[in-house]
Amino acid sequence: MLIKITLLYILLGGVLFLVLWYNVQLFLLMFRSNKQAIYIPSFTKDLSLMCGQLPLSPGKMLIDLGCGDGKALRFFVREYHLKCLWYDINRFAIYYGRMINWLKWYHIHLFHSNFLGADLSGADYIYLYLFPEQMVIIEDWFFSAIQEGTVVISNTFQFKKHTPFEIIKGRNGKNRIFLYKK
Repeated sequence: MLIKITLLYILLGGVLFLVLWYNVQLFLLMFRSNKQAIYIPSFTKDLSLMCGQLPLSPGKMLIDLGCGDGKALRFFVREYHLKCLWYDINRFAIYYGRMINWLKWYHIHLFHSNFLGADLSGADYIYLYLFPEQMVIIEDWFFSAIQEGTVVISNTFQFKKHTPFEIIKGRNGKNRIFLYKK
């Protein structure tokens, strides 16, 4: 009984440490010159909304820019059998994602770097779940960096200058997923 209680306290202490560490990281973001978005994983309802509705072919390459913990990529590997790469600069999200991928045996390649230096020319699909301000900043660079025919899947937010070729609506009738092509 004593061993179980001790293990419970150790587990609880580890969880509290991670929560505290994450909150300190959020606070320190205000003082960093290399700004990064707050880590927000893709919502399961958005991923399930995409299931079976996206024009994706198995074995093709998908890149996720600003992927967080890679939750969306695990979805794309599981549902569409895609090869996936991800870019992010948030250390907490990266370590958490690596742990989940290792535990669940997902082989997804992570690049711990700013995606503005990424080579997007080999991507068949690109997934984005970025805030509107980030999308405005990257829009010109992004559409010049992708190849003809690349399908861009934007979760929740849309580009200002480009028009999606298809929009997937949520259960409430609101626009949720925006599909673009160069």
